Amino acid sequence: MRPPVVLAVTVFGAILALVGIVVGQVALVILGVVLAVFVWGIRAMSATQARVDDSVDHLSPESRILVRPLKLIYNEMQEASKSKAESISPYLTEQALAESKRLLDQSVAALLLRDKLVRGGRGRYEANKSIGDLQIRLDSSTTEEEKASLKSALQARQQEVAHYDSLLPGISKIESSVKQAEAAMAEMRARMIASAPSGIAEQGSDPLREAVGRMQALSSSLSEAQEMLQR
Repeated sequence: MRPPVVLAVTVFGAILALVGIVVGQVALVILGVVLAVFVWGIRAMSATQARVDDSVDHLSPESRILVRPLKLIYNEMQEASKSKAESISPYLTEQALAESKRLLDQSVAALLLRDKLVRGGRGRYEANKSIGDLQIRLDSSTTEEEKASLKSALQARQQEVAHYDSLLPGISKIESSVKQAEAAMAEMRARMIASAPSGIAEQGSDPLREAVGRMQALSSSLSEAQEMLQR
């Protein structure tokens, strides 16, 4: 959203709130405040989109494939928020978009960590191959000195492989978490698109709030998983 539009809508919201105060209409005050908060929330999310795109550019091809559906769903949610403006409260729409954006950002960050773990495990093949070679040489060695040297080298390589193996659960956990984020965002998108007309909007509010709550819980879980893997 362009700055002039943001400013104009903000001024309009402020005017509505002032008029509401003057005439004693609480509804107008609330509407004006919500309108101003909503438009600035959209502006803030637009400003951070460029940073997300920059991060995506640093992802591996495999990770880009994983994050692509989340970006598509988020864009569709933005469109749904416009077309369903009369069915969903601005506050709830802002929450849904903010939590979806947070999940998208966290998924990108998690996938950057995944790529780092994958790069760290690329030596596994060579390490396994070296273990086989060292074992053959150890079996055919004839002196105690040579055996001791080969055993030490073999143990070092085995420890290296164990380190690579310890990375695999972290990679799987990240991929699983991104898939969960995709499912949560897809649910919210579906609920926004299927939201009822204004006459029945109140009945559709609870499922939307519950979906927002699930996204918030998943976001916290994703943050905790990243912190554990980075230790």
